Amino acid sequence: MRLDYDFKGQAGFVLAERELYLDLPENYEFRFRISAISPNQNLEFKLMDEQGDSVWWRNQVNYTFPSNWSIVRLRKRDIRFAWGPAGGGDLKRAGTLQIGIAAYTGGKGTVWIDDLEFRELPPVHPYSGRPTVAYSGGVKGDSAKPVPFKPTVVWRQAEGGAFSRTLDFGHNREYGGFVLDWEPGMPPADAKVEVSADGEEWETIHKADRPGGKRWFVAMPDTESRFLRLTFTPGPNGVGVSRFEIKDLSFSESPNAFMKSVALASPVGYYPRAFLGRNTAWTVVGFNGDWRESLIDIDGRVELDKQRPSIESFLLVDGKFRNWSNVRSTPALKEAVTPSVAWNAGVQLTIEPFVQSGPAERLYLRYKIKNTTSGRRKGRLFLAVRPYQVNPPWQFLNVQGGVAPIRSLIWDGKVLSVDGRERIQPITLPHAFGAMTFDEGALIARLANNDVPTATSITDPSGWASGAFVFDFDLEPGEEYPVTMAVLREGDEGKDIPLTEALVGSIQAKEHAGRVSEVSVPGFEGPPGRETPDRHHAFQRRLHSHQSRRAGDSTGISQLRSQLDARRSPDLCVASASGALPGSSRVHQVVFGIRAS
Repeated sequence: MRLDYDFKGQAGFVLAERELYLDLPENYEFRFRISAISPNQNLEFKLMDEQGDSVWWRNQVNYTFPSNWSIVRLRKRDIRFAWGPAGGGDLKRAGTLQIGIAAYTGGKGTVWIDDLEFRELPPVHPYSGRPTVAYSGGVKGDSAKPVPFKPTVVWRQAEGGAFSRTLDFGHNREYGGFVLDWEPGMPPADAKVEVSADGEEWETIHKADRPGGKRWFVAMPDTESRFLRLTFTPGPNGVGVSRFEIKDLSFSESPNAFMKSVALASPVGYYPRAFLGRNTAWTVVGFNGDWRESLIDIDGRVELDKQRPSIESFLLVDGKFRNWSNVRSTPALKEAVTPSVAWNAGVQLTIEPFVQSGPAERLYLRYKIKNTTSGRRKGRLFLAVRPYQVNPPWQFLNVQGGVAPIRSLIWDGKVLSVDGRERIQPITLPHAFGAMTFDEGALIARLANNDVPTATSITDPSGWASGAFVFDFDLEPGEEYPVTMAVLREGDEGKDIPLTEALVGSIQAKEHAGRVSEVSVPGFEGPPGRETPDRHHAFQRRLHSHQSRRAGDSTGISQLRSQLDARRSPDLCVASASGALPGSSRVHQVVFGIRAS
């Protein structure tokens, strides 16, 4: 089947649908081949019950379509309940199958789908085997003879060349990665992770330069193998491993699931609260009708742009490390238009972002540290650029919240480039900046020990890079220290960046006054007995509109279904299909629609 689509620069979707009426066994998989000439979009696979009311799906957000034929394999565990009166649980009988393309990048493209298959699989059982481990390398006394594996095993090599440890599970098993603890001061210079089905042919899954920190988390999503081999090159102090634990598939079933696994195994406050399953709240930084949207949450994290990384605050005050988990945080909304968050953390930290109107919609971040105590306060403000949205991971309909990959950070002493997209320009020059890859360890753990990474430019293929600006302060009672940053987003040439706090302040005052007039309701009188709407209520209506767009609220809109007729709807997204959905004699239905963005 061939699908041609053109979203006309707007949000939209196109679906190919066929009837199934298929009883689903305890375990199963769907497979199909796919090839495309298409920018990244969302690839949706949906199963509906016989009534067509409840939906189970796999939504691959920002999917990179292969230019050559590739196999998409979707097992039962990959297909989750999405919405409908069923409320959850497993789908027992599928009435309809849909394969859809929803706009992420937009634009137009062509997608080919072929060889749709359904297979019953054996029931899934937890691994109950007893793995063994074989040692090989230059360590005296090492032997390739397998010995029983224990998670608390100690592997240590003081010197010499590369050496390996090979686990044999006894038969093919599925797993999602592993967690490894380094002995203090003994991480390797580099490491390599390989898998094999027969012990002869090996596939490299992951390579790491300078893995470090206390704990090494390695995601291996959807891995199935009999053998797992780790190869290390000793560092200056050799290599030491004190614990090694294989993780099940849920450990890395999605990028958000992996980051949740990491957060739950780390000190509270080192990762955003949403990855611990804790509720959060956020609001939009911007103005009515803006086409770019950032969010700020109750902890003061601010997105660089929609679905992009965020900047998160941390404080080191008189030797005590402060994060969202050990401060009193107070969100506010100045005159119903300008959001801010204040921390009480030995000093008072106020975080107040705003957007400058204009073609580029430039984002400014204003921080103010004030000594509200009767004594002198000395410390550091860390502004960390991290691969997480403010939008939490449980937001998934159209707009997937949670992680936002960072693959490169380049700091030239004046501007920080984030993946070549956003440029962060501190108007208040930092005292230091440092960045690190995910394999090198947890950035926040380093900052908590007042240890700033020395690298200023890094590349991290995993997408988990992070970095931090450092601002030192030494304040007498009542004294303040302001920090201001400009975020230049795509399309912003940055030729008119204000060079002083005062200039930024005047821009903010002007923008604030414009927002106040925008949401005020002068001269409006409500019906008798009804409260006259005030500025706050007007803002709440505007805010609800923003949040609906960010959450991908397509209620009503996504119910639009029509036989495609591009001639009657030239301004909407358009699509056409030829051939048939694999496994069917014809295309049962092709539908299109507009989805809120």
